[in-house]
Amino acid sequence: MHYTPKPLLTIAIAICISFSSFSQTDTSVTDLNLGRIKLKKDFTQSITIKGEQLEKMPFTSLYEAINAWSYGYYTNRTSVVYVIDGIVVNDVNAYSVYDIEEVTLVQNALIQASGATRQQQMALITTRKGGKDKQGMMVAGQSFLVRGDNVPISGGTNPKSETNFFHQYQIAAYQKGEKIQYGVSANYLRDVIPVTKNPGNKTNIPTNSDRFRINGWFAAKLGSAHDLTIRVNATPQVSDYDRSYGINLPPNNLTSRSKEHIKQTLFNPTIGLRSRLGGGFTNEFTASYGSSRVKGKNESETIYSPTNKYAQEQQSTLTLKQVLLMDQLSYHGSLGNNWSVEPSVNMMFRYLKNNNDYYQASTTNGNVTSINTSSFNQEGRIYLLTPSLNLYYKNSFNIQGGLVANLSKTYGQKIRKALPFVTTSVDVLRLANAANPTSLKFFGSIAQADNLGDLSPSLENAAAVTSFAFFGPTPGLPVYAGFPPDNSFWIWQTGTRLGILNNLLTVNYFFERRNFTAEVYQQIATSYRIIYPDIISSTHHLAINATLINKHSIYWLTGINATSIKSKTDKDLGFYTNHNVVGDLNSDKASWTGGWVNRFSWDRFTAGLDLLYYFNPDQLPTIPGDSKVDALSLQNVYVGYQLNLKGTKGLELYADCRNPKQDKDFKISGNRKYYGLGVKAIL
Repeated sequence: MHYTPKPLLTIAIAICISFSSFSQTDTSVTDLNLGRIKLKKDFTQSITIKGEQLEKMPFTSLYEAINAWSYGYYTNRTSVVYVIDGIVVNDVNAYSVYDIEEVTLVQNALIQASGATRQQQMALITTRKGGKDKQGMMVAGQSFLVRGDNVPISGGTNPKSETNFFHQYQIAAYQKGEKIQYGVSANYLRDVIPVTKNPGNKTNIPTNSDRFRINGWFAAKLGSAHDLTIRVNATPQVSDYDRSYGINLPPNNLTSRSKEHIKQTLFNPTIGLRSRLGGGFTNEFTASYGSSRVKGKNESETIYSPTNKYAQEQQSTLTLKQVLLMDQLSYHGSLGNNWSVEPSVNMMFRYLKNNNDYYQASTTNGNVTSINTSSFNQEGRIYLLTPSLNLYYKNSFNIQGGLVANLSKTYGQKIRKALPFVTTSVDVLRLANAANPTSLKFFGSIAQADNLGDLSPSLENAAAVTSFAFFGPTPGLPVYAGFPPDNSFWIWQTGTRLGILNNLLTVNYFFERRNFTAEVYQQIATSYRIIYPDIISSTHHLAINATLINKHSIYWLTGINATSIKSKTDKDLGFYTNHNVVGDLNSDKASWTGGWVNRFSWDRFTAGLDLLYYFNPDQLPTIPGDSKVDALSLQNVYVGYQLNLKGTKGLELYADCRNPKQDKDFKISGNRKYYGLGVKAIL
């Protein structure tokens, strides 16, 4: 099932909103760099979150902190593509929250033409490059007690959770001169999953991750026309666990032990050169290298004393290497009467190499019973050309169009070579008066997209829903029916945004329609297969944001949002166990998810409160009798106090609690509770 709108009609009606920021707009940043395409920030729908608004919450993956600000439960580990300073090479979690200046979620159809596929959203990460002074240092630390849920089990027992610790510490320094600026930061983070105290169970090492992050940046003016930037990131991480179990089953005793050790290293240097060529021309060249190496080992043994001993060992090595070369040539021309035109062309080359090696051996009483080995290798080169033309009037109207041309070798496959896109916007109240404090914007965007998504490595996460997957012919893997076809689909959006008193109050709504191919795991006897139905997905998003108070040393920022995503297909899905569709699939009733966020300050006191909810959540509609359970979570709450201490430019102490209160049946923000203290000092 494909939905292909008529381009002229769709462009005319595709009106989407410009979602207001939770913070003041940075007027020094006029462009949003999506990687393959640049959009004007004033003319683009987006959600902007300052990194400092997320610093106090303990988290390992960024989506855990931004979901209440964006799409609620639908913002998860796989639903967001992150573009870091204009490139998609590294995992965003290789940067600590203290290294992030702001997060901007772009809500425009052009994200589909710039690397986001299917239902993925796109978040632009602007990294922090020092502070406002010529030099400075920042030191921060937080430590939390971590406890799991006390979940009753059969037999009437109620095992208690053990208590472990979450730690994060950061030190950063920078220097800014007239022609040269540079800085460096180092971060250590430890997260852990507490275990429950069950009879016979012993935890030698709880599931945990130790992550080290080192970031360095350098910027220099090379004469009056050239700007050089260099950034280097290195992130080694170690994850492991060791647990055992014993039970007396006369006449035998059963003991088992399982342990796992995973070591991962990410490395990502990037260099950029921006040149003003004169005559309105500008050229930006970027080169980036990314590497990820993961080596894991899992050992398990089961002993039925005194006779039998069964053991298994798995080893896996996964490597991903990328080289990205990108060049964008643009021209800015004035047409007079406040009209401007900006043609541009982006050229991108990406080289990827992926190697997976797997080894598994089983023994009985020391004798080898089976050995399995496998290897999987991929290598590819992608060539893309993206010409674009942008015409705009002041800050009130623009229209931008172009296409993504795939110049890569297709090896005989029928892949569309050119994917067009158009985006437009108008502020009807500022056409006549650009300084009007009230704004009413309409936005529209449409794009054709395929499955040509950008690829970045993912740091293993102790808090992840799924653990590290040892590649190989292990039991229980699905029976693959093939690969997703190389189809191309349309995406379009429509909506509006009202901003009152220079955005002290904003009301926003947008609608989005996407087509894509999904993966559905379908049961066949005792195994599974994957089918690929075509899906139509419709998204409704509503948000109200307000600065309620901003005077007499009192500040209160609040925002509430709601998102509903409904998807449908004409294909008979039968009984399925899992799928990758976000939102409701072939469901009669709509689910709603979102968050309510608050930031307060009064004199030297600060506070924050975030709620996350999921009402009428989607369950498996093909399973008779399956019910829906509403969920509400007090995701994070903190209070802080700012001190005036000699020798510091700013010092704040705070207490924070994550997940202190949740629904017991459906814990949408995880089943761990964090209670801790933190400090941040600017020197």
